Amino acid sequence: MKKLAIILLVSAISAVALAQGRPDKAMLDRIHAEKIAFITSELELTPEEAQVFWPVYNQFEKEQRQSNKQVREAQKAMQEALESGKNDSETKPLLDAWVAAKKAQKNFLVEHRAEFVKIIGENKTAKLFMAEENFRNQQIRKIAGQNSEFDELFRKQKEEAGEMHRRLNQRNDH
Repeated sequence: MKKLAIILLVSAISAVALAQGRPDKAMLDRIHAEKIAFITSELELTPEEAQVFWPVYNQFEKEQRQSNKQVREAQKAMQEALESGKNDSETKPLLDAWVAAKKAQKNFLVEHRAEFVKIIGENKTAKLFMAEENFRNQQIRKIAGQNSEFDELFRKQKEEAGEMHRRLNQRNDH
């Protein structure tokens, strides 16, 4: 249930962002600068650590965006198949692709943990991952607080997800 609530929240925020149009480069640059400042503050990097850390982190972030994109694309293809009533044999490769993308996404963190530990140690690596989560949550709260339509959108997304779940269950019952 908690995962469903998180998925609904992210969907609602995405819908709000889409309704407002794609963020411009200046906004994305501002958010990225805020994230860098947030992480720098949380990790308390020494100048020597920062010099080695930031290039590795920037590459990590680039790869992470690509991994997230692969998950979104696989999820979209799977969603379209479900909505168009594809059968099991048509849905199976799409589900397999989504599971593989999710697995790669999880392995991604494990693989990069060792790189960060070599540079900044276990404690600061743990702080890094917590800082990323905290920054993401801070941005979600910020977006939600700035948009009076958020609550209504979230309610609609929840209703639509419930309706989709009901329809899928009806299909499976037949």
